[in-house]
Amino acid sequence: MTRPRVLVTLWGLEAIGRLKPQFEALSRHINLQFLYYHPALTPDPSLGSFKRMRPPPMSRIDFRAILNYGVEMLMEADDFDVVYTWNRGPIKEWVDALLRNMSGKPLVMKAGGVGGDVRSLLMTPGDKVVQDALDEAALNNCDLIVPISSTVEKKLKKLVLDPSRVSTPVPLGVDTKAFRSASFPREKVVGYAGRISPEKGVKFLRRVMEATPKVRYEVAGRLEMSGFRFPGNSHYQGELDYGEMPGFYSAVSAVLVPSLSEGLGNVTLEAYASGRPVIATPASHPPELPVFGWELPRDLDKWANLIEGLEPSEIEEQGRRAREWVCSEWPSWEEFGLVMYEKIMEVV
Repeated sequence: MTRPRVLVTLWGLEAIGRLKPQFEALSRHINLQFLYYHPALTPDPSLGSFKRMRPPPMSRIDFRAILNYGVEMLMEADDFDVVYTWNRGPIKEWVDALLRNMSGKPLVMKAGGVGGDVRSLLMTPGDKVVQDALDEAALNNCDLIVPISSTVEKKLKKLVLDPSRVSTPVPLGVDTKAFRSASFPREKVVGYAGRISPEKGVKFLRRVMEATPKVRYEVAGRLEMSGFRFPGNSHYQGELDYGEMPGFYSAVSAVLVPSLSEGLGNVTLEAYASGRPVIATPASHPPELPVFGWELPRDLDKWANLIEGLEPSEIEEQGRRAREWVCSEWPSWEEFGLVMYEKIMEVV
């Protein structure tokens, strides 16, 4: 067998926008079959085959409804050799675990993080215990877990009963042709890209913006906090498509990464490829991803003073070093796809 048939469950095609480079890289080596639900978006046939399902049971944890949905998916699916999943919430992970157990086919997870690290910010203690237990059970149903970084690998090996099922890390790639150096804006503009959620450090980010009223900020990302607003010196662009992100980086001088926890940090890699340095917290990157720019603890005065005092020559030098490093040292999407194909073949 040279091209394994891989089943992917998408609860909404909007996920394709964020994961498209990953799926494009995989599709060069495997046959992807997507089961999805979304009433508006159009599938991209270049990635593989698509079959639409009814709406999934997302309103609450109803194990009977989840089981029934898994049975429906299995009946709709064509023949496949392996199920492919990633960190995306216990209910969705459980559907994939059910498909694995009902079909007898292996389940491979690309793990970008461990949800329990930051879940206390989002849930009551009782809900957190339940969700963490479901996460851990889903992980232990995987035949192979491929972590995104050494930080995630270390955490996963503490959660799974059989650590041998956790592979060595396979980092996501970066497209250094799509993300390219561009002229810096005439005035200092600081950017933030990513989900607008507590674990990304956006509450601290808002305080930094308020403490630096003369600095202009550009923000892009999916809003996940009801009623959350940034101050008047920021411009919120909403959630941008992957293809719009190169333009975002070219319009800013430096990129803020204030995360409380991060498996790897695609934004950091894209910023580097775009020749933009970062201002980051120690928790926002694994050891194998160096900081080109500035790493600071979550201290409001230190962040505000640094941002206000940034000099164009220093920004450009750090950006030049970042671009040079990511082009020479970091794997491409092509390399990612080949290594993941090899990992999948280990369990097929």
